[in-house]
Amino acid sequence: MKIYGKILLATLPLLLIAFALASGITFYLSRSALQDIAEQWLQTRSLEALSAARDQAEFLEAYGLNTVEASVAQAQGDAGAVMSGIDIGKQGFVFAVDAGGRLVQAPDPSLVGFDVSGEAWFDEMVKAQQGQISYRFQGEPHLASYHYFEPWRWYIVATDPESEVYGAVNRLGTYVLALGAGGSLLIAVVLMALTRRVTAPLAELVRGAERVGRGELDTTIAIRTRDEIGILSRSFNEMTQQLRVLYGRLEERLTTVVSHTPIILFSLDQNGALTLLEGKGLDTLGADSDAVIGQPLSALFGRSPEILAAAESALQGETVNSVAKLDDQIFEIWCAPLVDQSNAAAGVIGVATDVTERVLAQEKLRRQAEYLAALNETTLGIISRLELDELLQAVITRAGQLLDAPHGFIYLADENESEIRRKVGVGVYEQSVGYQLHAGEGVAGRVWQSGEPFVVNSYDTWEGRVPNPKYDGYIRALIGVPLKSRAQVIGVLGMAYDATSLRVFGREEEALLTRFAELASISLDNARLYALAQEARRRAEEASELVVRKNQMLESVSTKLSKYLSPQVYSSIFSGKQSVELSSKRKKLTIFFSDIAGFTETADKLESEDLTQLLNHYLTEMAQIALRHGATIDKYVGDAIVIFFGDPETRGVKQDALACVRMAIEMRERMHELAKTWRASGIENPLKCRIGINTGYCTVGNFGSEDRMDYTIIGGGVNLASRLETNSEPGEILISYETFSQVQDEILCEERGQISVKGLAYPVATYRVVDSYEHIGAERKVMREEAGSFKLDIDFDSMSPEQRRQAAEILQRALARLSDS
Repeated sequence: MKIYGKILLATLPLLLIAFALASGITFYLSRSALQDIAEQWLQTRSLEALSAARDQAEFLEAYGLNTVEASVAQAQGDAGAVMSGIDIGKQGFVFAVDAGGRLVQAPDPSLVGFDVSGEAWFDEMVKAQQGQISYRFQGEPHLASYHYFEPWRWYIVATDPESEVYGAVNRLGTYVLALGAGGSLLIAVVLMALTRRVTAPLAELVRGAERVGRGELDTTIAIRTRDEIGILSRSFNEMTQQLRVLYGRLEERLTTVVSHTPIILFSLDQNGALTLLEGKGLDTLGADSDAVIGQPLSALFGRSPEILAAAESALQGETVNSVAKLDDQIFEIWCAPLVDQSNAAAGVIGVATDVTERVLAQEKLRRQAEYLAALNETTLGIISRLELDELLQAVITRAGQLLDAPHGFIYLADENESEIRRKVGVGVYEQSVGYQLHAGEGVAGRVWQSGEPFVVNSYDTWEGRVPNPKYDGYIRALIGVPLKSRAQVIGVLGMAYDATSLRVFGREEEALLTRFAELASISLDNARLYALAQEARRRAEEASELVVRKNQMLESVSTKLSKYLSPQVYSSIFSGKQSVELSSKRKKLTIFFSDIAGFTETADKLESEDLTQLLNHYLTEMAQIALRHGATIDKYVGDAIVIFFGDPETRGVKQDALACVRMAIEMRERMHELAKTWRASGIENPLKCRIGINTGYCTVGNFGSEDRMDYTIIGGGVNLASRLETNSEPGEILISYETFSQVQDEILCEERGQISVKGLAYPVATYRVVDSYEHIGAERKVMREEAGSFKLDIDFDSMSPEQRRQAAEILQRALARLSDS
């Protein structure tokens, strides 16, 4: 489809749609406006009719005739006459309907009395006092406005047919439709004319572009306007002018290229005869273009079947691009078919470019790439070797494969770097591992000294060789390259060809072996680092084993030492809570002393082994009970045990005292159980222990010297506990009043009286521990009351009958005094 057709197809439908929308909107708005006017007009007429009825009703009421049926009928008739005279267009009229749905007033007398109560529009009127309705009368739609007149219960209606209301609008719609159709047709004709006028220059531009595409660069377009089309035509003419200039330059450059570049440009007619032959490449063939023109292509390229085959394929319509040989030269051939204006085959155009030097360069690059690939493969084979001897063997083997050299060696510098030593060798050098050279001696010594590669391709006549009858006259070519660690030469890699080979070491081999040596040097560094790491690891493992042994020894010693210390003291020292130094502090502690009654007599009856076993059994049982109650075991003195509560850990003075007394009770019970075991083992008089407990301030800490110290307690409170134990009976637990005051709520005790203690100027009150209230299942009968100045403290269980009598008398006297006051 042409451009003007596309423009019309795009614009005409839009134009028609616009006209249709404008016509429809105009018609709709006009009809809506007329409906509003008609409704207002009908409402005015219905109000006028309502006013006539209202005037008649007011007249009747003024004269008191509204109850006289004849007067009312006369008034309604007069109102109907007024309604009939109201002008509503040509076909409109006013009528009235009573509340029962019967027509009571109408222009046509025959309709009076007609019942319309079944009509939908009547039901709609009954719902409201006034409004507008639409209905059909005698098949024609009508618009109406109504009002309700209450005195006569009439619905007064002014109505008019819709045909009269909307007649003008309907005629206007017909006119708009006709005008729209005529206007659209006129605009379409004008649009087609304008479109053709606009697209004609574009069509001319298209035809001009087609001519330029066929090579007619002298094509120009006439400029007829100054609008965008004219600007486009001017730009087209300028473009063709530039194309002509560029084509001329291109032709000139092509001539230059053809005359200076080693190419041969030729063309053949449809019979295969040469019609064009030019190019600098003809000089390499020694051919005269004038002498060959008109002859078949074989006259020029007869010795190259590939070129002849490419030209023959082009004559068949194919485009060919290939590489062909001609004697010692290599040509890249491009042949394409020539076609005439009817696309029929008219010959061949071809270009033969001499690419001999490029192909040789590519071949050289290919060989280098193969060398590099081999180098990479070789490197990957040795880079993971970490053992030095294994690595050196791999390096010399891979180097021999890389250069196809059967002989080689590796020298490494000694630790003092005064000489180099042959570490590995292959071929003729395999039997002389360990051979040493100084700087500058032989090929390896010179490379080590200079740090640069060195090549000798006539080793048998080289004045710097080191005489060796094993390979003098046998090695013909030798190369050495340095092995470096950073910038320092650490060794030499050498490879050799013997007299049976004609190969020599050139620059490529030197560069290849140098690169290989650089990568091998990295592997040597890795191997050295690995060796150092292995040595460090060995030393670390030895150190770790030594630390483990030391820790095991310390743990063993620590375990053994813990047997000589109380667990609390041991834990506080090793956790750092308590320092091992001469120091002490004052604390309120509960001290426990016990020994075995009659132990000397029992010891005289037992052998030392049995006595030791018996004593250890007793002390072990007692220690286990003490540790369960959180006691700090101070010391064992023969059969005596010294224990205290409240340091280094305390639960409070009261709880410490309770724990100590409960521990003593459990020890006494355990002694009863052990008595059966000891009696069964042959001990006639089972062991019984005496226990003394006191609560008071003591000095606790480390006592002794800097070299030997003991964690213990001293003070009067300790001596009192010891005296209590001495004064107790076998199997008895004797406690001081200070301890009794802390445990009396939970432990049943009996007052034993006062005793005199050596070292104290005053007697000490003592109490015998019976058992815990919880254990004996009794409830402690104690009364303690306090209210202001009144205090009462009675322990019924510990009172004798005499004490109970005296307490009752005292309480009676107190009660009598309270009653008198």
